[in-house]
Amino acid sequence: MPDKVGVEAVSEPGQANPLVLWYEEPAKVWTEALPLGNGRLGGIVYGGADAEQIQLNEDTLWSGIPRDKNNPEASQHLEQVRKLVTAGKFSEAEKLVEAHMLGTWNESYQPLGNLNLHFKGVDQYTNYRRELNLDSGLAATKFETPAGVFTREAFISAVDQVLVVNLGCDKPGQISVNISLDSPLPGSVEAKSGQRLTYRGKAPSHVEPNYVNSSQSVTFAEGESMEFEIQLEVFVEGGQQLVTSSNELVIENADNVRIHLTGATGFAGFDKNPATDGKDPALDCEKWLDAAGGSSYEELFSRHASDHRQLFRRVSLDLGTSDAVSLPTNKRLARLQSGEEDAQLFVLYFQYARYLTIASSRPGTQATNLQGIWNDRVRPPWSSNYTININAQMNYWPTEICNLSECHLPLFDMMEELQVNGRKTAQVNYNSRGWVAHHNADLWRQSAPAGGSAMWAFWPMGGVWLCQNLWEHYAFSLDRDFLSSRAYPLMKDAALFCLDWLVKDEHGNLVTNPSTSPENRFITPEGKPCSVSVGTTADLVMIKELFNSCIEACRALDTDPEFRVELEAAQARIKPFRIGRFGQLQEWSQDFEEYEPGHRHVSHLWGLYPGTQINRAAQPDLAEACQKSLERRKAHGGGHTGWSSAWLINLWARLGQGEQAYYYLDSLLKHLTYPNLFDAHPALSDRDDLVFQIDGNFGGAAGLAEMLVQSQNDEIELLPALPKAWPAGKVTGLKARGGYVVDLAWENGAVSEAQVTSSFDQTCRIRYTSDLKEVCSGTDQVKIEKLAGNVFEFPAAAGKTYTIRS
Repeated sequence: MPDKVGVEAVSEPGQANPLVLWYEEPAKVWTEALPLGNGRLGGIVYGGADAEQIQLNEDTLWSGIPRDKNNPEASQHLEQVRKLVTAGKFSEAEKLVEAHMLGTWNESYQPLGNLNLHFKGVDQYTNYRRELNLDSGLAATKFETPAGVFTREAFISAVDQVLVVNLGCDKPGQISVNISLDSPLPGSVEAKSGQRLTYRGKAPSHVEPNYVNSSQSVTFAEGESMEFEIQLEVFVEGGQQLVTSSNELVIENADNVRIHLTGATGFAGFDKNPATDGKDPALDCEKWLDAAGGSSYEELFSRHASDHRQLFRRVSLDLGTSDAVSLPTNKRLARLQSGEEDAQLFVLYFQYARYLTIASSRPGTQATNLQGIWNDRVRPPWSSNYTININAQMNYWPTEICNLSECHLPLFDMMEELQVNGRKTAQVNYNSRGWVAHHNADLWRQSAPAGGSAMWAFWPMGGVWLCQNLWEHYAFSLDRDFLSSRAYPLMKDAALFCLDWLVKDEHGNLVTNPSTSPENRFITPEGKPCSVSVGTTADLVMIKELFNSCIEACRALDTDPEFRVELEAAQARIKPFRIGRFGQLQEWSQDFEEYEPGHRHVSHLWGLYPGTQINRAAQPDLAEACQKSLERRKAHGGGHTGWSSAWLINLWARLGQGEQAYYYLDSLLKHLTYPNLFDAHPALSDRDDLVFQIDGNFGGAAGLAEMLVQSQNDEIELLPALPKAWPAGKVTGLKARGGYVVDLAWENGAVSEAQVTSSFDQTCRIRYTSDLKEVCSGTDQVKIEKLAGNVFEFPAAAGKTYTIRS
């Protein structure tokens, strides 16, 4: 067999490549197929031999239009709810919240359509292989028939904004294919020429979430829908080409076929109705196709691969050898599930998350939603929206530590738009300054509460948590321009809301009232499950961290001294952490009985991770209370969703418990991962055993990185939570707070050598379990000082790399 037909060699069956997902048969279902993306345009490739389908998405294709969903009635009942909570009448308060202070459902992310390829003469085949190369962002399918060796390649270019599909064979005249477009959304197909095909469609005006029973689940209303268009262009070498009456492009006996495809919507901004003020999506499609058409396949791929690799190749990871690396990915998963070791599968999973970040979130695109940018349903799980009580934030946990900082930017774009609506919600719903967001957001930047239950919908801390992502971006980069122009204005505005939202309790502490702990409930003294109380730990720890970030920003920027003093005074009065009767960190201000002790959310542990207020070295009592909480969750079945298991990895890593962190990472792959390595979540209904939700992929990768390097509290800790399963290994390119890049190698569970590169002149602090022998910059030895607790410090200069040996 020849090495390649197209531009990238397709591996032979059984050939080992640690950065390739591969399979010996076509995908039968969506969660076996392989994802491509450029941040805006997404594709899912099935790899069929006789019939191929690439399912398509575009990141601005959502149901609905901008709508004012604020609730003036909420402010009228706020004081009554507070009085009921203060009186201990929690269930009555919850009923009042649900009757008068919630809103309506937000909108749903939509599928764009499908590219369908039906081949003639492919009845029997052998030596089949389909793969996704993470390093090049190329999906490929290869197989043999009596007519020749067929190779099909696909990638989505961020440079050229097109999906490129190349159909090749090592024998001339063997490619006969019917090319068509369709969509789950209503529309029509038109063949504009012998080379171009279009699908013009319309998104629904509203889609009810798929967990809501409704006779009007998907509705279309005049003047309330977004138009979209898919366009493709075909380039044929040899053979004949014609258009059929069913609006297919039919190619007979070609030597090679290349397809360029793109899509666009009428979206013109979160505050504009696309039906009346939208763009013509055809214009963008034509612009991109016209530009791509002037380049060869090799040129298009070269630009794509160069762009992709300058991000992807920043980090490398090696966790040791694995006999299973030459097996298909699904068989490796099965082998892991049977108890076999496969350290390199964790490497593949880690790098896959970095690949998915690059494919779903680029500067200028929309932020990564619950399913990244990949969704094949009109009513997707949880609307495939932005769930900002953990999930959207978790999507971005690996961006900084895993050296993909620019991929974080779309989240900040979303926040700036959410702030516009959030200011209105703060004023209308709560008579407050600043901006607020609740547990769900969408393309239209809904900031008001959604419908349903108070335990998820009434949670005005969404914007507060999002602000932690802003501070993390600054902490890792020390980009003062970003802090001044983008982060601080958003953080300050969210802090203003918090200053107004906090109230005094009977002891003079500042608390939130009413307050919920995301999606969890307690048992009231009357024996009823309830979600509404006062001063949950999650609320207070997030507000304290936001205030601290604003205080640090004021100092760094030398600005707003009076506001800083106000925040310091308020921060000192916030009700402190409390330890309960089991030794656990309390989730609520009272030591309530838990309605679901194994609950998937662990929001009361936010101060340990992703926050930084609880540190095992500085606050061992609080760290121990966090560990007790985690042990109780585990004893009652916690970590039973992909994203929840991923959060637990990070929490255990922050506690320095490598074996516990590995337990949940191992469990994530064994029990909560699809054959295509997408993250899984328990069923929403009888029609699914599991559903796809991408956050666990990202949280799992962040957790693995946290097991190797941590950098909170102004120090870099090496191998803080290394499990016994990885006695030797190497990682390069991880980032640490303070503008550092860290390379690290270890043997027999101990650091053999580390390299730290500093972006600034500063004092570098290293925490490690044993003494450091030396620190060198080139051939020059650097003086190191040992501090308490096995922390070592030395002066670092901008642009210098320091080699550390223990």
